[in-house]
Amino acid sequence: MEYRVYTKRTDQDDKTHEEIFLSYVDEVISILKRNNISDIEMFFGVSWGDWQSFESTVDDIHMQIKKQEQVTGQSFLDNDVFITIKDLETEIKFCHETDLHIDFNRANPITTEIINSWKAKGIVHHITRINEKIGLEALRYSV
Repeated sequence: MEYRVYTKRTDQDDKTHEEIFLSYVDEVISILKRNNISDIEMFFGVSWGDWQSFESTVDDIHMQIKKQEQVTGQSFLDNDVFITIKDLETEIKFCHETDLHIDFNRANPITTEIINSWKAKGIVHHITRINEKIGLEALRYSV
């Protein structure tokens, strides 16, 4: 992937950060649904003992995460979940460090809406392009 956008971490010492992080996850899922994304590829981070990708749907993201929590006895909040939209060459990571990442090759309606949402919330941490940091304005003009 050519571009990567990270959010800031939501790590406070109370339960609020978990609720905030989960609201960001829910918002990303809502954006996918609003843009008529259905079929996705998912995989769980290696800390969950599974790095095998599998086909799923946006509607089943929460169910797949809960199923993995039950199988492993571990919390989603302590592990990584990757969502890939192959047709758009886009990958979203719900990170165990309570931040979100989006990797993509070209801007598309999904990446634009997600990044604009993160910008509006003031949670964009940084943007990288081929291992070099660039500003939000540069991304807007270069993609």
